[in-house]
Amino acid sequence: MGLNLVLRNGLPVAPTQEKRYVFLGKLGPEELKERILHYRGANRREVLVGAAVGEDAAVLDLGTDLCVVSTDPITGAASEVGSLAVVVSCNDVATSGAEPVALVLTIIAPPEASLEEVEAVMADANQAAKGLGVAIVGGHTEVSVAVNQMLVSSTVLGRVQASGLLASSRVHPGAQLIMARWAGVEGTAIIARDHAARLQGLLTQEEIQEARGFAGLVSVLEPCRIARAHGALFMHDVTEGGVLGAAFEMVHATGLGLDLVSDIPVHPLTRKLCAGLGLDPLRLISSGTLLVAASEGSALREELGKAGFFSQAIGTFTEKGAGVYWGGRLLNPPVGDELWTFLAAVEGDQ
Repeated sequence: MGLNLVLRNGLPVAPTQEKRYVFLGKLGPEELKERILHYRGANRREVLVGAAVGEDAAVLDLGTDLCVVSTDPITGAASEVGSLAVVVSCNDVATSGAEPVALVLTIIAPPEASLEEVEAVMADANQAAKGLGVAIVGGHTEVSVAVNQMLVSSTVLGRVQASGLLASSRVHPGAQLIMARWAGVEGTAIIARDHAARLQGLLTQEEIQEARGFAGLVSVLEPCRIARAHGALFMHDVTEGGVLGAAFEMVHATGLGLDLVSDIPVHPLTRKLCAGLGLDPLRLISSGTLLVAASEGSALREELGKAGFFSQAIGTFTEKGAGVYWGGRLLNPPVGDELWTFLAAVEGDQ
């Protein structure tokens, strides 16, 4: 049997024995700590909060207000990627208690994309940014054979007074974990928008249309504003890995344990979609779902309800290093996201 070679920069390279990942999506907490997070560049006194598992954004002290920075790519969606790129990074800034101010946008288009399609991404991003009151101040746009679908990444900058900064260090044993909205919001929207044919016979046409509308729920800026005014200690936007993945990220960030209730809220439409596709809604990507640690959550839940946001207390923080329990059962950290499981199945059927 001959040796299979791959090409790198036009030259043959023998395969290595390094570990290869068998899942798609962002790296897990242990991989990040082992392989990524110790590469931090120079030490700067301006950096108050740097790269760490469970922290949605970095915080810089530039002498007046604090500057909060976050970045995110959109890799699992094929439509409305411009608005998603704007919203998810703004979410991460807002969870720190900051107000998003400006963003830079990077668009990498595949060779088969037209200029009209590239412009449509910018128009989509522009509409979302205007709706959130955020300026688009720069970025980078190119066509590349390195991608096979439109890849959009945004970096958002926000501002907050030092007294208003929310931090994982403020969370204490006994604090409640409040969840605004339901599990799997973003994943429901992506599957319904990009893969509606897969839902034929599982959902009615009216249900598919309603699920597509979940794309309008992915911003958490308003619930963040409410939470920071009513007792929030620390907040986290649920993204890849779903609610359970976000719970582990909050445990890593705070150093505490977490007891989750067994009945974490799932919208009936998401539950039906996931049941038909064999997916776990608690491990499904969910921008639009906000987790808030608060000393006492009843006042916060009342204010969220007045503004039209469903919320529920889903857990209690416990002593240091106790792990994540769900319905009394110790959980292992989740691997990957259910959206990638779904997309792999779609790819395998083509």
